Amino acid sequence: MTRWEDGAAEGANRHRGGRPVRLTRRGRYVFGGLSAAFLALVAFLPGRGAIYSTGSFGPPATAGAAATIRVVGFGDSVPSGYACDCQPFLPMYADMIHRQSRRSTVWTNFAVSGQVSGGVLAQLQTPAVVDAVRRAGIVLIMVGANDFIPPFAQVTSNPKATSQFATVGQTLRSNMISIIGRIHQLTGPTTRVVVLGYWNVMEDGRAAAHDYNATQRAATVLATDTANQALRTASVMGHAVFVPTLELFHGTKDNRDPSTLLAADGDHPNVAGHRAIAAALAAAVPAEPAHH
Repeated sequence: MTRWEDGAAEGANRHRGGRPVRLTRRGRYVFGGLSAAFLALVAFLPGRGAIYSTGSFGPPATAGAAATIRVVGFGDSVPSGYACDCQPFLPMYADMIHRQSRRSTVWTNFAVSGQVSGGVLAQLQTPAVVDAVRRAGIVLIMVGANDFIPPFAQVTSNPKATSQFATVGQTLRSNMISIIGRIHQLTGPTTRVVVLGYWNVMEDGRAAAHDYNATQRAATVLATDTANQALRTASVMGHAVFVPTLELFHGTKDNRDPSTLLAADGDHPNVAGHRAIAAALAAAVPAEPAHH
């Protein structure tokens, strides 16, 4: 598998011998150095109140509540909208399915910047989250990129650290199976659970060409493939819908520069990237489920 690379930047990185990995993936260290997983757990402790955003499209949910579509999202700083200063893809998607169906649509976003898969599993044990999920018609999950940060951080000094990706992938698959299972346990048979894949679990495009050497860029490909395989397998095993994003950002031949869909950090989507993800969701998971 190939990725878009800038030849001049690649040469410059080789000359520098590679820059140290910047541990900023999915906002992991935006909280003053505290563990994002720890903070995610603290944020959802009983009595502290959940950190989430919510909104709606159409008439108030109390009017014709039975016809209301409720969308609940979980994940890291991509679904949280970090670095975009825009509506993230979850409310964009909710608006799209509202326009498809003309039904009132309510969305709740529990995505936390820096979140890991184990953190989502912990969220699903808290009362506020459980209540929201029980009423959901569609549940979106995009998490797993941050799970790969510890071994990726070692790649600069130890290229063999990529051997740890397989173990991380196994843990991610196990956590996702548990996450999907927990959601099915809380919801009815008509609730649709949707898992999103990644275009890259680390930086991409021009930013990656500037910040990573060749070994690091190869490691991002392996980590991304491992993550997506784990997410896809868990989706199949858990009877969830898997929506990939790789082709959205890299093209069908995996040779497109994704920078136009990314924020300046090369790590998070810009408004065009969020819009592309929302459109892919609306196509794969429309307001009304397909009947066979």
